[in-house]
Amino acid sequence: MEYACLFTIVGGREVIGPGIVRAFDMHGRKPGKAVTPNLLQIGRDKAGKLMAQAVDAAAIRQIREDLREEKKQTQVNRLMSAVARDAFGWYRQEVPDQSLRSILVGSNGDHDPTRESDSLVVCYKSDDGRYHIAEETWDGEWSEEDADGSRERIGVDLDPLLDEKEREITFHDEHEAQAAITFAAKGGELERFADREDATHMHRIADRLRAWEKRGQDLKQTYG
Repeated sequence: MEYACLFTIVGGREVIGPGIVRAFDMHGRKPGKAVTPNLLQIGRDKAGKLMAQAVDAAAIRQIREDLREEKKQTQVNRLMSAVARDAFGWYRQEVPDQSLRSILVGSNGDHDPTRESDSLVVCYKSDDGRYHIAEETWDGEWSEEDADGSRERIGVDLDPLLDEKEREITFHDEHEAQAAITFAAKGGELERFADREDATHMHRIADRLRAWEKRGQDLKQTYG
């Protein structure tokens, strides 16, 4: 009743006057403490803090966005440097249609992997949590931008890694998947990577295995 008198009457205090406004219920009793806080209690300090928090939140969002962009650019720079050096190794490359994707630099011939792929060896994570190895072919075509400015790759063809029974081979984690291909390539087991065979790499792994064996570690159980 008090608030109705003060804030719903046109003119408020100017109409009611300077006197104390008292409210009573239908039984003539004074009501308890008002449920709605006095408007003056919504202090400027609280409003200021809320505004400061909003400004801080906006700044944090901008910083995070800048860090994401910087990370993307760093990935691109590392990838292009590896391509220019004709390196042979796994490098992260983000695309909209694959999750946690890495590519094997040196498997795409003379093609720029940011523009197209020709039997490019890729490693990515599927929805079931497993990691897959496949040869990817893509002619560089993109869809039109949607309302958010996003685009999708069009015409991506994946040829997955298969075993002797034509079943797809998957891996528990990214390192396991990538190490398997690197080991096979440098060990001379993959014909297309015959020029990447590296006896020094294989000797280093053999020495490590022998050291583990001397310590009594069961290699078959570990790598079953």
